[in-house]
Amino acid sequence: MRSDHRDCLQRTILSFLFIAGTISPHIVELWQHFYSTCTVKYEIISKPESPLHTTKAVKFNNSNLRYTYEMVKFMNEAAELAHDNSTIIFLSDTSIPLMPCDKVFSILYNKTTSSLTTRKCTRERLIRPGSWVNENCTCSQKNVQKGSQWLALPKHTWQRAYNMIDVNLCYLSYKTGLIGGAPDEFYIQTQLQRPRLNKNSHYIKWGSEKNGHPNWLTMSDLMAALIQNYPFARKYRYTFSLHELIKRAIVHA
Repeated sequence: MRSDHRDCLQRTILSFLFIAGTISPHIVELWQHFYSTCTVKYEIISKPESPLHTTKAVKFNNSNLRYTYEMVKFMNEAAELAHDNSTIIFLSDTSIPLMPCDKVFSILYNKTTSSLTTRKCTRERLIRPGSWVNENCTCSQKNVQKGSQWLALPKHTWQRAYNMIDVNLCYLSYKTGLIGGAPDEFYIQTQLQRPRLNKNSHYIKWGSEKNGHPNWLTMSDLMAALIQNYPFARKYRYTFSLHELIKRAIVHA
């Protein structure tokens, strides 16, 4: 391994950004189990009231952010707290890990999936070909991309995308009411459409009901997520059998 590549790996940090205030005790237990497996550098960024052992706290007064641009601003405030040489991973109150911490690192660093490289480690580009967002694009406006807010991408990539919002069609469209939906599923995703992105860091199972909420994960869903090598999944609701399966996966995947 080249020395500069080794140095890049050593300086890379996983930044876990929890866009949630209330996390169930069972999910907290899974994350604590996950972090106990980490030999790579990481940090946890969440609201001050989070039950996780937060490295850095992001403060935001408005608790009802869904379907507002304030959610995007809140995500950016959390991202700005992350270490400069990090990959930021956005997580919800129902997100769970599905493999050991070190394996998450190796998967995200793999050049064919998502990248942990920063502008100090590689040539400056808007985005690497594998950074993870949802592949769905259902917005009616031309050149506007729709996708999951549960992204995993280098911090500098987020910064570039966020700084381009003001001059983008998506921003103008929301200001004039031309498109509807959740801004956290359009703004950044539209900036990341060059090149086209086709992966999500989370395994998410959507049902036939179009209510904006994914299904609760079943045993078969989790097995599919593990087979497909997803690092994370949502939405998780505790059952003993699911909990034990995930705990084993976090240690032995």
